[in-house]
Amino acid sequence: MATGTGVGQADTAEGSVRRLPQVRGFAQWPPRDSSGSPKAEGKALRSSVPRSAHRTLDLDAGRPDAVSAVTESNAGRIPELTPLRVGRMAAGPFAFLRGAAGLMAYDLARTPMTRIGTQICGDAHAANFGLYGDARGDLVIDLNDFDETAHGPWEWDLKRLAASLVLAGREAGADEDTCRAAAHDAAGAYRRTMRLLAKLPVLDAWNAIADEELVSHTDAHDLLGTLQRVSEKARSNTSGRFAAKSTEAAEDGGRRFVAAPPVLRRIPDAEAAAVATALERYVDTLGEDLHPLLGRHAVHDVAFRVVGTGSVGTRSYVVLLL
Repeated sequence: MATGTGVGQADTAEGSVRRLPQVRGFAQWPPRDSSGSPKAEGKALRSSVPRSAHRTLDLDAGRPDAVSAVTESNAGRIPELTPLRVGRMAAGPFAFLRGAAGLMAYDLARTPMTRIGTQICGDAHAANFGLYGDARGDLVIDLNDFDETAHGPWEWDLKRLAASLVLAGREAGADEDTCRAAAHDAAGAYRRTMRLLAKLPVLDAWNAIADEELVSHTDAHDLLGTLQRVSEKARSNTSGRFAAKSTEAAEDGGRRFVAAPPVLRRIPDAEAAAVATALERYVDTLGEDLHPLLGRHAVHDVAFRVVGTGSVGTRSYVVLLL
């Protein structure tokens, strides 16, 4: 079946071959090299970068020390908030890791890589995952922080997650065997999930979300009990609940944020107006099917909010839409 225009045919010795135009943003078809299978390509990569190679870490002589790295990463941040950031990072090894994504990236850039790039989180530590309810009330398990997102090697996210589980486990009082097992299980769950997604049709894999159903198909059945215990609280963890706790009735009949320094503070009108105006560019990135829904909302207030550890001092705002 063919629809639209710009489709032609050419007769060849092998018969009629359809010539489809190249469309910007779409992959070339037929593929440039369709001779090898993905599995064969993966095995070839494993021979050049074996799994055992990932256990090595050679720190070069020019590696910045911790103090210098943190000081340099404070450049451009709001000066009065940098002591708060440093204080949070100094709380322990796990807290330091949370705020030192750049330093870890420096180290990972000097480790063996498969050179398979993707849009990585860049800061995939254990505390940047959350359970929350979506607009339909379903439970979603997903990343909730993309301050450090970049195009990079997929291994970096997985290695940062595994390292964070070890440090978080130590902070919680777990023994070394338990911490090692947590890192091992995380890598194994990643591998099993990727294998599951690879077997699905492209659209099913693209639309797959990390929910109870996906967990049940990845041999992580021991997680189902934990999900059941926390699901009720997670489903109520919505933006509406945050708005209800963080706002109060305003004199004009709307609502406004309640100051809770240093975490949440009110800002001058001009600054709030600039943030609200910036939302216009955000709307342009969304599908047109969402525009009617957003068109029913109005900006009621804007506030400055301190979030996380590594993000402290950056310009982070919350906008109240009703």
